[in-house]
Amino acid sequence: MSHMNYQGNSRPRANRWVPRPYDRNRDWRQYDAPSGRNYERRSDSYRPSSRYQPSRSASPPDSNVGTKTLESRRDSRIDLQQPSWGAPAALPASQPHQVVPGIIMFVPNDLKVKDASPSRLLRQQPWVNDRATGHPVAVWDTYEHGGELIARCLPLTSFTETRVEDKYVSRAWKHWLEYVPIKHQGVAVASDANMPSLALADGESMSKLTYVHLDHFFDIEARFLDLSSRNARYGMHLEDAALSVLVFKFHQFISGEIKRPSAKVVSPLDSYDDKAPVEELARPKLNHPAEQARVNVGRELEAARHRAAGTREWTGKEPLGPHQQAQQDLRARM
Repeated sequence: MSHMNYQGNSRPRANRWVPRPYDRNRDWRQYDAPSGRNYERRSDSYRPSSRYQPSRSASPPDSNVGTKTLESRRDSRIDLQQPSWGAPAALPASQPHQVVPGIIMFVPNDLKVKDASPSRLLRQQPWVNDRATGHPVAVWDTYEHGGELIARCLPLTSFTETRVEDKYVSRAWKHWLEYVPIKHQGVAVASDANMPSLALADGESMSKLTYVHLDHFFDIEARFLDLSSRNARYGMHLEDAALSVLVFKFHQFISGEIKRPSAKVVSPLDSYDDKAPVEELARPKLNHPAEQARVNVGRELEAARHRAAGTREWTGKEPLGPHQQAQQDLRARM
């Protein structure tokens, strides 16, 4: 795993927020914690961006899709009800910055994992290995447990600045579906599997070509995460629409809509003998209203992108890869 990048422009930067005590929001709700106790999920300040920047596919051009258009379409099969805005929760005294869904954070190099970790959650997740440290992560959700803020993370990787297709050659194309590219220097990343490109807010960009890895996700106490040296003054964030698309792709992955190829590397989706709390951490259920809304919006955005570009969504369950299928479709039309 190595460093990665993002860009976009709808979520406010962390340096524009002045951390201060907030009154508990009325929208807070009680949920069951992975350990069986209750935890409170932070009121989620979520609203999709009016601008979504899809990836450049191998054939038709890009298209810009606005959620307002999607909401007004009569043939839409998805209810795009949005959660209301709410005040952020109070930060722990030890947390100097806002850790919110969509922010790019950094796992310190010297953070121990497994039994030696100071993080209770890292000790509970056997799939977290030494390669999880020293790299950036995208926070896709947060919640509070025992008075402490918990970040739910997806790792970022750059494959030494090469495309994922060069890492996993054509015979292993199904692996491509585990990696969602981040737009690089304002340009969508070409994807042979028609994956979307995610935009970072405020026109930011990662320093390298970067992908969000849908596998090897983990929960961690937010106090153990840092802003990278490049993010020291503020936090880079995914655009709201990009976060919706990412959560939708993550939902597809953990629910089995996207097939995970067999691999030697330990994954959260491997079997852990149904032992709680590991199973809850390994197979999170996206059933919170804000998460459901993101999945719905992301699904609509992706469906609209494919319709506009004349492409299709790949799941990894097809017998043919994208190139072989395209050739077969071409021959059928001749």
